[in-house]
Amino acid sequence: MSGRVNKLQSALASLLNVKPIVRAEGGLMEVPNRFAPARKPSRVSLQWHASGWAKLRLTLAVIHAQAPDEAAELLEQARRTLKVGEVFVHDLALSLAVHFGPGTLAVVTYPAD
Repeated sequence: MSGRVNKLQSALASLLNVKPIVRAEGGLMEVPNRFAPARKPSRVSLQWHASGWAKLRLTLAVIHAQAPDEAAELLEQARRTLKVGEVFVHDLALSLAVHFGPGTLAVVTYPAD
């Protein structure tokens, strides 16, 4: 898969008021047919991270595009959901923000140890 949301997926997401969950792993981006309600994508994303990293202490980064308040809320949710060590909150690089748009949130995790 190319990592892009096709026109049908985009139209359905807009009609149903859901946001795609995009996964980046091994240098590739993909949309693994997971969508979240527009108001709760961060909860779905954190559950996804928790399912794969439940027993590990994690270093966590929250990346956002013009959404510092939502990023702070997502960080607090992450602290309640995951075993979080060091944390970072950063703006999304402009080269990516132009493709994903304002309000984009991303969670990056990797084992702390």
